[in-house]
Amino acid sequence: MNKNYVFARANEALALYQLGSYEKSTSMMRFLARKYPGFADMHAALAAAYWKDGSIRASESEWASAMQLDTRYGDINWIRDNRRWPPLLVTDIEQFLSLKSSRVR
Repeated sequence: MNKNYVFARANEALALYQLGSYEKSTSMMRFLARKYPGFADMHAALAAAYWKDGSIRASESEWASAMQLDTRYGDINWIRDNRRWPPLLVTDIEQFLSLKSSRVR
């Protein structure tokens, strides 16, 4: 895949998630995260998707990767306003972040 199209494919994966095509969406996210391990966006999106699916260990692993690469993903406002994730994924990552922070206390 041409590196110029990585964000286009990532945005497609996020749109598919919003439309309810979770399997196709997460498959595309996994592909992009494996092919481009430095792509924090897909690691963060997978963390939300895995959390929603109940795969806690996978979720936390993806989250650790995302945060090592780009700490801005810890800010829900940045995800929503700058990265412009779709509403469903924003809600899911927000729930993930709120549950993670309540577990730390």
